[in-house]
Amino acid sequence: MPAGFAGVDRFHTHAQGSGRRARGAREERRLRRGIAVLLGLSSLLCVGCREIDVARIKGYLGSSDAQLRLGYLYGTGEGGVERDDSASTRWYRRAAEQGHSGAQIAVGNRYLQGVGV
Repeated sequence: MPAGFAGVDRFHTHAQGSGRRARGAREERRLRRGIAVLLGLSSLLCVGCREIDVARIKGYLGSSDAQLRLGYLYGTGEGGVERDDSASTRWYRRAAEQGHSGAQIAVGNRYLQGVGV
């Protein structure tokens, strides 16, 4: 390769790597959407869904933020759900097991207070 084009080859290799990462992210989104549809949770794609429905879908798909939110919603009875301390603790625990620090604190508080355990 001519001396003036050495940087172009390096740029081309970097651009290919970025493209692979972008394709991987797109494929992951498609996979998650497909799983949601297969589970009968197509409301993930709807407009105007209740917050609890969307959080539940995301929680089942592994979002620790959604799991934390579900723990809060069940613990307080907000968002159109009946208060359920054991469900709240279960959702907090799922998020805590993924390393979510807020959920870890919430689980610790639940055990300290003896709520939902």
